Amino acid sequence: MFNTLRTRISPLKTALFTLLLVLGCTSKTASEPPEIDIQQRGIKANLDLEAPEKGFQIEILGTVIEPGDDIQWCEVVQLPGTGKSVFYINRLESSMTRFGQNINVSAAIPGSETEANIEEGTRVTCQRAGEVFGEDLIDVISSQQLYSDIRYPSGVGKVLVGGQKIVVGYHYFNTSDEAIPAKVKINFHLTEKNEVRKIARTASFENFTIFTPPGGESTHLAECLVDKDILVYSLTRRTRRWGTDFAVWFAGGDRDGEHIWTSSEWNRDTHYVLPGGPIRLKAGEGFRFECDYNNTTSESLQFGVYATDESCMLQANWWVVDEGEEVDEQGCLLFTVDEDGIARK
Repeated sequence: MFNTLRTRISPLKTALFTLLLVLGCTSKTASEPPEIDIQQRGIKANLDLEAPEKGFQIEILGTVIEPGDDIQWCEVVQLPGTGKSVFYINRLESSMTRFGQNINVSAAIPGSETEANIEEGTRVTCQRAGEVFGEDLIDVISSQQLYSDIRYPSGVGKVLVGGQKIVVGYHYFNTSDEAIPAKVKINFHLTEKNEVRKIARTASFENFTIFTPPGGESTHLAECLVDKDILVYSLTRRTRRWGTDFAVWFAGGDRDGEHIWTSSEWNRDTHYVLPGGPIRLKAGEGFRFECDYNNTTSESLQFGVYATDESCMLQANWWVVDEGEEVDEQGCLLFTVDEDGIARK
């Protein structure tokens, strides 16, 4: 079963890992905050997310983020039950305390080296779970919202097992003058086995060529194609606070240049479900997307891993065309711009 869930794209992840190393350390702070339990500090971390009626909730231990710290942690939790339990998931909710920038949740593939490298309760600073624990991971949630609610259509969802190890990556930027709690809750809503016949996956299209001068504005076009036929259900923008308009068009094929969606708010208008159900992208087709920025700072703005940097990413939620079909992970990292001004692989 889990052969169909593997999300391997080694050259892509290796390139990303190398880039992250070049960009610097895991925390933009003079010294990393101590791993002090939230309760020891007397800091309240209340999250109003009730457990699902049919399913279960996991909650990380969390930590304290000191004033001015811009940092991401990876924390390991374990799903309830044993490997004999199979969870068919048709809805996922996540909630973070204030000052949370993004959350990335992944699951270790049972029996893999990555699973062997992970111990429940581990909490380390990180940029990606893969760089710390290994790349045998299944994407579960990726969101920039303090609260997210992902609902899959009938026949599609996620499949996890009891006791599976989960890595919760949570990025916080504390702009206040007080220490704040970093806390996350995740709800797994369960359905019947016959309601999850295809596994939902995420393709990330990332443009690293972005640059905006101090006090300036900029526009960046990028294009990424898929190499197999897939069905795309929804799109998500990933920029930070200086991102203004974000637009998406089809690229390649009969629909080349056809407008799909424009988003105007980086922290609200971030997710778009394609009307009429999933659309089929044929091999050699894909998306063209534009990221616009207004840099209100006195520093240059470019791609980076901190809240004071920017990003330009389109994520597509997709699944295979035919049940049981195995398709490699889709996505691209874009480092160069062609003569026509479009970044391509």
